[in-house]
Amino acid sequence: MAPLLGALQSAVRAELGAIVDQFNECQMRIPRAGVLVSSMSDWERGHLQEMQGRMLLFLTAPDITADKHSDFAWSIGRRHAAVGLSQQDLALSNEFLLDAVRSHVDTAQYTRALAIFAQRLMRDLAIQLDAYEDVERRRHELLGDITRTAWTTGSYTDLIGRVSERLIQHDEIAAVSFGRLDRHGVFRFESMVGRKADSHLQEVERLARGQLVEMSEGPTGRAWRSAQVEHCVNVATDPRMAPWRDALLREGLRSTVAIPVRPPGSSQTLIVGLGSSNLGGFTSAHQTLFIDHLRTLLTVAVARIELREGRTTTVPYAVRQHWLSLVRSEGLEMHYQPILDLHAGRITKVEALARLRDGDRLLSPCDFFPALSPNNFVELYARGLAQALRQRRTWLEQGIDLGISLNLPSSALANPRYLEITQQALAEHACPPQALTLELLESEETRLGADILTALSKFKKLGVGLAEDDLGSGYSSLERLREMPFDMIKIDRSIVKRAGKDSSQILRFIYPLTRLGKSLGKSVVVEGIEDEGMLEAVRILGADLVQGYVVAKPMSGAELRDWLPTYVAPPAPNLRSPRSAPARLARLLVWEERLHLLHDPTFGDEPLGAEAPHYEPMHWPALPFESVPAVVQNELVRMAAHHRPDSVEYQSARQHVVDALLESDLTIR
Repeated sequence: MAPLLGALQSAVRAELGAIVDQFNECQMRIPRAGVLVSSMSDWERGHLQEMQGRMLLFLTAPDITADKHSDFAWSIGRRHAAVGLSQQDLALSNEFLLDAVRSHVDTAQYTRALAIFAQRLMRDLAIQLDAYEDVERRRHELLGDITRTAWTTGSYTDLIGRVSERLIQHDEIAAVSFGRLDRHGVFRFESMVGRKADSHLQEVERLARGQLVEMSEGPTGRAWRSAQVEHCVNVATDPRMAPWRDALLREGLRSTVAIPVRPPGSSQTLIVGLGSSNLGGFTSAHQTLFIDHLRTLLTVAVARIELREGRTTTVPYAVRQHWLSLVRSEGLEMHYQPILDLHAGRITKVEALARLRDGDRLLSPCDFFPALSPNNFVELYARGLAQALRQRRTWLEQGIDLGISLNLPSSALANPRYLEITQQALAEHACPPQALTLELLESEETRLGADILTALSKFKKLGVGLAEDDLGSGYSSLERLREMPFDMIKIDRSIVKRAGKDSSQILRFIYPLTRLGKSLGKSVVVEGIEDEGMLEAVRILGADLVQGYVVAKPMSGAELRDWLPTYVAPPAPNLRSPRSAPARLARLLVWEERLHLLHDPTFGDEPLGAEAPHYEPMHWPALPFESVPAVVQNELVRMAAHHRPDSVEYQSARQHVVDALLESDLTIR
């Protein structure tokens, strides 16, 4: 067989140019192949013909082994699938190649060798078709992975990071980018993944010089304007790609596609860019279907995130990378906000809060957290905890004994690395576990479940304290508070910040949360207290600890050391003589609770009812404010006797008392 094939190869080599020319002429009859060849530059056509000649000589080589042939055919099959040739196209192509060879060699002389060559072509086609099926299978697996990501990812940064990492693993994709407009209306790439990703910086730099996306003729600009998927079939010959052609070709990117993602009702469009080292621009039928599915999945994912978080901040790729480098270096600075223990009357612990030093700027979490992925948060937690425990040790050497409170991301409950990091940090810095409190932020991911309870119990076994952060932000339930092993609950600062609008309504919300926490045996911290009036009020309502600007703003470790000796906690309020309007309103709430409990049917007393012939004020607790007009006071008590607390009648009478409290400088009996 080897001598026969050797002779055939020699004959093919002598007519190689003519065979390749005929083969290409026939190839042009295949619509998909014709589109691709037509898009090529002269150099690309010459290179294609050279590769076709090498392939033909390989297939006629007398010493080719089955393994070498399989590897070769598999590689060619995957490439053909990537450029979008169909299975029917592959079969036709092999027929055209066999016909071209037969047309330029003596078929009578090489009958047996041509039969062997035809068998090789058949085997070659079978292997290529297997490779084609493998590419299709991998596309489906990729979409399955992205579907799971779309429904489980916790943030926009996590979404684009995880999707990028998964896409770049696919053979057809050599570069992935995500980008949106920033607040100035300039398009910014936020994520770029792949060996060839840096080439996209050429477009970033162009846009940064004032070239707005509305003016860009590349796929990104066209997709943003048209809201349709836009392709570049061949970077080398598409005139619209001239500004970026050299950079893209230098990195081996030969085609691109831009995919606009904009959920209904969203205020901005996300452009997903894919680059390929093959021609085609993801334009075949199967590739187009893949792109459509990908676009749908990302639309759903972005809509879900925006529904929960609102519009997320656009963080340019270069800025994102810069901030990550700062997190990993000396840029991370922990600042400490004092927490006032209302029973002890002094500062007993601090909350460690992450800041990022960027030159003269000190970035807060709302600035740089959007740039972080789940893996970045693990690193941030490890570095922040270590820094805070080192600072605590320094304070101890200076005679200052303070507990440390630190945020624990909700993702920590599904990631055992956080537990390991916490355990190692406590041991390394010789910190008693009870001196550390981990604050778990409420989220969808931390709703009650067996896995959540198991994860929290592991932290509890370390001996650290656990706090539910931001109670009232929307995800809590009575079952959650009862079942989860929290030692402390923190009432969300957003509740307190509304106090300026209506102190009475805000305090009516804080009071039952405080009572709920106390009834469950948990300490209650009220965050966001900024003035002494609200501080006095929450003390009356039974809070255990207070955190906010009324105590102190977050500060560095050294600043806190110098500040502590100067701080004097305000005195406990005189319940018979509250100084501020919020405190008087808080006193009213406590009085009302007593009023309604005394006549709650559960405790054996019935309200007098509308049919009562008369009303006896001495049977009811008197209002503690002597300056409230008697008629106003008695009307409230009378309404309590005859109506439910949520009735229009009672609420109207109560509002008259509130108005009197807020308008007058009252004294207590």
